[in-house]
Amino acid sequence: MKKVVIDILKKYKLEFLKIIVLIVILEIARFLPAKIVGEIIDIFTNDIANDNLIIIKFAILFLSIIIYCISRTGYKYFGRAFADKMNREIENKVFEKFLDLKLQDMQKIKNGELMSYIIRYTKDIRSGVIGIIKYGIRTVFTFMVLIFFMVNVNSKLTLIVMGIVLVNGIMINILKQKVKKAEADAQKAYTKMSEFVQESTDSIRTTKVFTGEEKQIAVFKEKSDEVQKKYIKVGIYSAFIYSTITVFFGICYGFVALYGTNLIIKDIITVGEFIAFNSYIKDLYWPLSWISKLITRVKKMQVGIEKLEEFYSLEEENFKGLDLAISGDIEIKNLNYKYSNNVKVLNNINLTIKQGETLGVIGTIGSGKTTLANLLLKLYEIEDNQIFIGGKDINKINIKSLRKSFCYITQENFLFSTSIKENINLFDESFENTEILKSIYLASFNEDLSLMKDGLESLIGEKGITLSGGQKQRVAIARAFLFNKNFVIFDDTFSALDNKTEKLILENLKEFLKNKTAIIISNRISDVKVADKIIVLDQGKIKQTGTHEELMNAEGLYKEFYKEQSSNSYLEEINID
Repeated sequence: MKKVVIDILKKYKLEFLKIIVLIVILEIARFLPAKIVGEIIDIFTNDIANDNLIIIKFAILFLSIIIYCISRTGYKYFGRAFADKMNREIENKVFEKFLDLKLQDMQKIKNGELMSYIIRYTKDIRSGVIGIIKYGIRTVFTFMVLIFFMVNVNSKLTLIVMGIVLVNGIMINILKQKVKKAEADAQKAYTKMSEFVQESTDSIRTTKVFTGEEKQIAVFKEKSDEVQKKYIKVGIYSAFIYSTITVFFGICYGFVALYGTNLIIKDIITVGEFIAFNSYIKDLYWPLSWISKLITRVKKMQVGIEKLEEFYSLEEENFKGLDLAISGDIEIKNLNYKYSNNVKVLNNINLTIKQGETLGVIGTIGSGKTTLANLLLKLYEIEDNQIFIGGKDINKINIKSLRKSFCYITQENFLFSTSIKENINLFDESFENTEILKSIYLASFNEDLSLMKDGLESLIGEKGITLSGGQKQRVAIARAFLFNKNFVIFDDTFSALDNKTEKLILENLKEFLKNKTAIIISNRISDVKVADKIIVLDQGKIKQTGTHEELMNAEGLYKEFYKEQSSNSYLEEINID
């Protein structure tokens, strides 16, 4: 992440240089009026009759004010524009990184945590950048210009003021460590609250059905209170820093009043210079107060960068490999797979799926059916020489080429909060409406669509909330008919369909799957019976292999599934035998 930030800074170095130039002009124009006013006071107090000189001084004073206004506007505009560009770049990089992560790492990230990565931490970095420009760089140049003008009045007086500032700086440095720790604790509490809110929105139906509103509100209040306590602590330490600056500012005025008056009496400085010097002290207050704000913002930015650094340390998918069209037989040789918890999901799987063949996969819950599909698409990593397509090890094939050859309709049936059309043509706008409508017909969704006022453009709400479970599944199935890939995987895709609809879709699939390599994963015999070959999985092992008729004539799990399911009347309706 640090490299990303550095690269962005390099990319916008000219914009950054503009800001620095404007700040230098701004600070000179800002403090010049005090010096000019002091000189004008001295002209009047010394009764110097020089009208032309006074006019020149007032002209310079007016010009410096105009330059100050223009440079201040410019620095604010370019500073915010720079920070906004940087924020947008970081958000884009974080989102791109998320999409490139390995699935097993992606699943470790909670939704609320991801929202913190993309929104909160990136905005903290943006705020930190603005703080560095507004309070950091400007503070440096403010001190440089001020010291120049102050030394020009009296070096000893300047040393007194700078000594007080140095002591103040040491105290601020002590307090800023406490701010950093408090900010990190506050960030953790905020992330936990975000995760809870995300989980609550996802589970709102369950919460309402089981009347869990009061419990959820109580938990949210508890987490919200914790966030508030943490941020109050940050505010207290930040207030201490601000108070320290205010106290030391008062001390500066006191010393300058005593020592400066003595210098006037001794005729070492003039009244005009003394007034100008006091104005410089007043102006010194702001950069001193900026330091506390800078520290708070920088500490937030540091926490944000550290969090994003952890995120960036997660491993990305390997996009190297052969970029080619995929076809041919699928061969699985001695395939073993364990999840990160070291639980073996697949054990010594040996299987060949001929090109154009349909494989049915049935088994007990947790037997590894979905894992097998995920491995075929390299959603999880496996060792070399275990899965081959067209004679090529899938680890040697470019991931994007591999996945472009598959259409994987999962049991989750995720729908985006957009139109029916965009949910079917998924990221590919090249399809004509006639093609989409045909896929909808084959998925038996045409009657449902005809009842929708806006047809293909009908919006379905977040996660397809306006559709029933069966409608969601049919929209997902329509994707398979539309994309027409060489390899098709249906993973428990028909579970929410009524008997009549399931029968219609399965009939359409018979024609559609000709010359395609297909895998139908299901817990229902009615779904897999149409396959050319069926495997029965149990505890990660292939227990039986054969056609529906062969498996029905043999004792084993498949026949047991049949007996369990044959008690359901719908099996008779769809003619399972």
